[in-house]
Amino acid sequence: MEKLFEIATQKPLSTRTRRALETAIARHGRVPISWEWHEGPVPLLEVKSAPIRCRILFGPKRAGVFLECPAWMRSLVASTHLTQAKEFVETLFREARLIK
Repeated sequence: MEKLFEIATQKPLSTRTRRALETAIARHGRVPISWEWHEGPVPLLEVKSAPIRCRILFGPKRAGVFLECPAWMRSLVASTHLTQAKEFVETLFREARLIK
């Protein structure tokens, strides 16, 4: 699992922002995509589109975005794709009003 980036959030995660994130994922996902929340000391949103898995760990004021994919695919994931992934996460966060 590789950390892609961190993003500052304006408010902590709530039930309302979770639902807004789920709605945004469903709206903006261009390929078959699924997601799952994992509860624990730090809320975790796992977004999957085989064979890629993105994990977003939510702290009180920041979220860390991590990517996991097979080694053979990692060499195919260009910086352009990583930029698109960051833009996708920022779009989700904007729609959930976690960032401006």
